[in-house]
Amino acid sequence: MAKRGIQVEANQRFSAMMYPVVPDQVGMLFNFYYTTKKTAEFCDEPGMYKLGEFRVELPDTHLGTNRPVTLELCFGAMEIIAIAKNETNGKVYKTTFKLDL
Repeated sequence: MAKRGIQVEANQRFSAMMYPVVPDQVGMLFNFYYTTKKTAEFCDEPGMYKLGEFRVELPDTHLGTNRPVTLELCFGAMEIIAIAKNETNGKVYKTTFKLDL
């Protein structure tokens, strides 16, 4: 969603739409990683560090994989705010990751 080297304004937001992988999925677990490298592909590469995680509940399994979740990252000066909205029921989940600078 965001890449190293891209200038980001304070409180600039990046977003993506996510969907369940399987029809009976009851939640999404979002894991957030960072690196000092210019590029990275996999979370288990050397130099990748876990920033944190949070979970979004996905009820309404009768809708199958048609249960979109909007994931948004907001970059502040000393923190990253992750916001996920279950577009089916309107429930919003939010967490803050403090940056150790």
